Amino acid sequence: MAAAGGHIGLGTTSQFGAGQGVVAIANASAAPSVYPADGGVLFVKDGAFIYRGAKGTVTRSAPA
Repeated sequence: MAAAGGHIGLGTTSQFGAGQGVVAIANASAAPSVYPADGGVLFVKDGAFIYRGAKGTVTRSAPA
């Protein structure tokens, strides 16, 4: 969702860390419990950016 100041918020419209033109992603309310059949899922858990792939990989690319 686009927000004031040129921000983009996924699951949030107010937490942009005092930045300008940033993308913010809220923590997932529930982490994915199954792997996608084709592709992957990006989500945030406890402030960490995580990718879950189709072959069972879970990669934490940005720890909190």
